[in-house]
Amino acid sequence: MPQGAQQPRGCPTCRPPWAGSKNPGSSTRRARALRRQVLDEQPFCAVLGCQRASVEVDHIVPLAAGGDRYDRTNLRGICVPHHREKTAQEAAEGRKRRAGG
Repeated sequence: MPQGAQQPRGCPTCRPPWAGSKNPGSSTRRARALRRQVLDEQPFCAVLGCQRASVEVDHIVPLAAGGDRYDRTNLRGICVPHHREKTAQEAAEGRKRRAGG
């Protein structure tokens, strides 16, 4: 590696789960207000049988799949473990689609 060159981070063929999303990545006043509303309305995880607190807001239909960022009916309160699990599953499905499988 040439002197002064930075070593690449992570795998160059891997993409983050949100790659391809229409989400600009910035929080807006509207999004923050909607997030507060969802968490106030749904204090517990929306996954059936889970009794953890909702601390994140999940887009039921992902933004990358055409879900509306501000549609309240497309949002649900969810706990961190279930949100991570869902995001990982969606990322795997996206990689599979891109690979032609």
